Amino acid sequence: MYKRTYPINERCFDELNDRSAYFLGLLYADGSCTLENKVRLWVSEKDKGILLRYRDFLKTNSRPIKNKLLDGKQYFGLDFRSWRVHNKIKEYELTLRKEKRHRVSKAFFLMD
Repeated sequence: MYKRTYPINERCFDELNDRSAYFLGLLYADGSCTLENKVRLWVSEKDKGILLRYRDFLKTNSRPIKNKLLDGKQYFGLDFRSWRVHNKIKEYELTLRKEKRHRVSKAFFLMD
């Protein structure tokens, strides 16, 4: 067992509401969830504010935002590991490659 370096709200996707559905959609479009329980989200420089709101949503404000330069453009990212979050968002096909995911509709997120 290990101690987390940065705290995180692992129950953030337990209840589906407007805010959690928004971030699920964002992860669906621009994120990934590996089979090793790593949840990643990378956005362009113009969307860095969204990434900061995502970090706030996760209640992991001390976690650093990563950045990288790719083809002359700046990108910012946030990633973390959590089996609890991984297993919750796995229900929404986020562990599948993007090309294998279903088309998203509001009903998809309202499934029980």
